[in-house]
Amino acid sequence: MSTDMKLFNRHIELVERVNNAKSKEDKNKACDVLFGFREALEVLGLNQLIECDLYYIELGIDRPMCCGVFLD
Repeated sequence: MSTDMKLFNRHIELVERVNNAKSKEDKNKACDVLFGFREALEVLGLNQLIECDLYYIELGIDRPMCCGVFLD
């Protein structure tokens, strides 16, 4: 598995932690970790934000989202 794919899988895992958080506190913590990961991707020159939306769209999920994070 390529490094880019490993990073994307980790990215989606972190997005899912945000989307599946049960409490506001858990969601805030998950958002902080996701934000840090995305900052690291930016430093590496990688942008996977649209790919996170496409991941869910390809799964047939039709919800308002931004960069994979559900907005509803």
